[in-house]
Amino acid sequence: MNPSPSLDRIEHRHRYHSHGHPAEIGESVANGEFSSATKALVAARAGYMCTNPDCNRLVVGPEVTGLLDETEEYLSTNIGEFAHISGRRLNSARYDETLTDEQRASPDNALLLCRVCHKLIDSNGGPGYSAELLRSWKTAHTRQVRELLTSRRKSVLTKLLSQTQNADVVQHVFELLANKRSLHEYPDLETWWQVRKAFGQLRDEVTASLKDVQDDDRLKQELRRITSAARKFMAEVQVEDFRAPETEPAEAEVLLAITRTKIMKTVAMLSERYEIPVPPELQSQVWKLTASRSYG
Repeated sequence: MNPSPSLDRIEHRHRYHSHGHPAEIGESVANGEFSSATKALVAARAGYMCTNPDCNRLVVGPEVTGLLDETEEYLSTNIGEFAHISGRRLNSARYDETLTDEQRASPDNALLLCRVCHKLIDSNGGPGYSAELLRSWKTAHTRQVRELLTSRRKSVLTKLLSQTQNADVVQHVFELLANKRSLHEYPDLETWWQVRKAFGQLRDEVTASLKDVQDDDRLKQELRRITSAARKFMAEVQVEDFRAPETEPAEAEVLLAITRTKIMKTVAMLSERYEIPVPPELQSQVWKLTASRSYG
């Protein structure tokens, strides 16, 4: 992997005045493109972390190859991307026709994100991610980075460790889901009593996992979608002992399909966000969603 030229060799101090000419920090503003200097400035002010408050993952770091001796080669890796708060082209997300190319290319209009979050805010024209919201992200994130820089009681490492912990939670939930045959096999392989029992176990197990989530309200919300779907299925499909459901079997199958779809939407989003592969047992269900573009 080649070193990333865009975030390497950053000067210790960058200066930019919002009322100054962009040429002071970048060599080009053609079509609203960010200059290398603008990217360096924005990355430094973001602490080289994704600005999305529900992510904040580190976007640059070491890529070490070889043995730990004199032959070791030190390389850097970069998964950061620079998003336009107000789009630089007509029909792009949050395009503002009142802005000039210079304004679109300025640091004020730039946001450092990881690849997943960049795709998230720009997909389908960016509905739900207004320019005002993204500016609020940037303001709050800059404040946090400044606090991390000046406070001895706060650590970037603590934030990074919480991300690792949350990824472990997602992996654990995926394993729970893969072990529930009711989510990925034909309904007639189990009795409806077994299906309903499996959803009750899933609800309880995922609920127990919530306590291990650290500083990530969005992840908690997504896990609660799983427990809510399981709870709703149990409320709608009543089964007494090993008998047939009180609901008509055909209707119960429809409700099961709806519940599976709800849960797999969450699985697909978590897999993309945390870059954790979908378990083989669930892949056919998630594939149906991606093929029909029914999630995102």
